[in-house]
Amino acid sequence: MPPVRLKDGQFAHIRRAAASDAAGLVALMNRCYQERLYYHTSTYDTTPEQLASLIERDLHVVADVDGALAGWAEISPGRAEFMRHTGNLGMGIDRSYRDAGLGRHLLLAVLDLAREASLERVTLYANASNARALALYEKVGFVQEGRLRREIKDSERYDDVVIMGLLF
Repeated sequence: MPPVRLKDGQFAHIRRAAASDAAGLVALMNRCYQERLYYHTSTYDTTPEQLASLIERDLHVVADVDGALAGWAEISPGRAEFMRHTGNLGMGIDRSYRDAGLGRHLLLAVLDLAREASLERVTLYANASNARALALYEKVGFVQEGRLRREIKDSERYDDVVIMGLLF
């Protein structure tokens, strides 16, 4: 993929993740998860070695800005016999690159991989308070399919989880 120009003028290289990205990706995921904003855990407890095997098995893309990983998107295809046509989406952007258009580029790239892999459906779970993400998902064609009320509780703060799906 050619580099994409972000809203702030920087260029990002969106590419398929490689096993060699695993250590940097674990660090990026932990930075995002520790913010405790939009993830359902505060730590990513997968080792770089474990993530390297997931990168080989699943659909992962990363954004590289000046040699540093700035974001990722992944789709884990279903493993069960009657779920192999589906995948679950997860993604994240380093705080310093948010609102620059990077999420859209990552999302479109990983959805292209899902189509190439002949998936027919992608599902995601997003916090209801994450208005930016919900708007992005709707822009690319996801529709809300359900809501899990008070599914998230961080200290005394609750949040609903919105279930969204995209059919190809």
